Amino acid sequence: MEIRTILTLINVTTILLLSILTFFLIKRNEQKIFNLLFYLAYFVIFFFYSFEKDTAYRLVALPFVINVLLPLFYLNIRILSFQFRADVRIFYHFLPAIALITVFVLLSTWIDIELLYKNALLISIVLYYLQLLFYAFIIFREIRRYDNFIKKISSNVEQISLSWAKILIYIQAILIVTDGLAIISYQYGFISQNFLHIIDHVIYCFFFCLFFIFNIKHAWNVSMVFEQQSKYELATLREEMEKMDAVKSLAIHYDEKKQIELAALFERNIIETKLFLDPNINLLKVSKLLGTNTSYLSYVINKFYSSSFNELINHHRLEHARNLLKEVSGKYTIEHIATLAGFNSKSTFYRLFKSKYGITPKECMRK
Repeated sequence: MEIRTILTLINVTTILLLSILTFFLIKRNEQKIFNLLFYLAYFVIFFFYSFEKDTAYRLVALPFVINVLLPLFYLNIRILSFQFRADVRIFYHFLPAIALITVFVLLSTWIDIELLYKNALLISIVLYYLQLLFYAFIIFREIRRYDNFIKKISSNVEQISLSWAKILIYIQAILIVTDGLAIISYQYGFISQNFLHIIDHVIYCFFFCLFFIFNIKHAWNVSMVFEQQSKYELATLREEMEKMDAVKSLAIHYDEKKQIELAALFERNIIETKLFLDPNINLLKVSKLLGTNTSYLSYVINKFYSSSFNELINHHRLEHARNLLKEVSGKYTIEHIATLAGFNSKSTFYRLFKSKYGITPKECMRK
């Protein structure tokens, strides 16, 4: 059996396995659908090695799937950032791919099929590179907006951040360069065809495996942090928060006396009772507990404490942790103290502690 066939079977089997796991592990239907479509696109690409002489595949299927990968990736990010809307605008992202194969099919009646295929593949790859630049820009913008949103409503920013999507974009760019260099090396005789196949299969298998791992981990973290909130509540909340940011004169809509009462209620029920030690506390939970809405509570916190919800919660957690470090020095590990203070991540605790107090938790314990 040829090495190309073996590699194809390995990758196809891997894709099928990841697809099955995705179907059972991902709870949100929209995310499940776009993840499965993403794997399906890679499935078709790998079958290129088995059907490379099939004209319909070379002129239609391959160019199409190459140019739907990034739109599928972007729409998945929209779902994870609670910005996805199931409407006709979804199909706009697939118009370049549809237009491309339409042109190729029309030209196939006038131009030599082999010549057209070589140019079709080149044009498809160039279009993919252009798409990478475009989607990298809008994905980074979407991640920045999402991170600004979760900083306002949750104390577990790093746990549910979408920064991993940036990592995947960087990796994709590196893989494209690596693949391009491998193809050039093969054309000039520096590497064998088998070695080129190995590089192609390994780098893309590595990419979609990372995509699977990050997606599953993120879905799990979000379900833990927002265990009682639905995706619709979070999507509505994000829309409300962004509208609130756009309104500079929001104070005229809120009664001053009610603001003071809510601030006092927040102090009694969240700060004095040390509810901030709950590792999964978020703005939605607190607003329901206090019988108010998230936009109003966020505004009051910003006004009376001059900080966001996330900053305020972490401030009190750090104060609590510093007191524990001084009082129970030697009795508990720093990791345990971080957990007692409500931090899910040791690295986050260390970073915030050093930033606030100018010393590490270990140095504070020794004093």
